[in-house]
Amino acid sequence: MLVTEELKAKAEVYYGDQICREKFSLLLAEIGLPDGLLTMDDIEECGYIKEIGFVWLKLQKRKSTGKETKAEEGAKERSGGG
Repeated sequence: MLVTEELKAKAEVYYGDQICREKFSLLLAEIGLPDGLLTMDDIEECGYIKEIGFVWLKLQKRKSTGKETKAEEGAKERSGGG
């Protein structure tokens, strides 16, 4: 789902890895889930619309090393690219 400006206007939005991790941990605790579920690095943005229970995390784009993982190669083959 694309997070539109309209959705962001209704949400609590945070920017930066550390604050997003803190807010996501608080959300997990609030709904009774364990804290260790978030294993991603480099979170750029996160948001939460409490009224509808919608949460998003936006990760920073990683710089390409020139080497693709097997999953990335498979995705390209399935989409007809590369």
